[in-house]
Amino acid sequence: LLNLLRHGAEKSKFGATYYIMVCGILPFQFFRDGFYLLNKQLFFNFLILPGLIILVFNLIQYSFKRKYPAFS
Repeated sequence: LLNLLRHGAEKSKFGATYYIMVCGILPFQFFRDGFYLLNKQLFFNFLILPGLIILVFNLIQYSFKRKYPAFS
């Protein structure tokens, strides 16, 4: 998984950011928690939750531009 993320980090800024976040949390997870919690954090906290926040922000921004076109 880390090798796949490293190759993705060479191609996009999102991939690089995700790789840095994963590498930053690995030392804490290996010595404190099991792998089941690591998988939950990798996918939920680093992908799904930020994706939902970005989606909601884009929807709010889109509706604001439709309602007030002079401000865009």
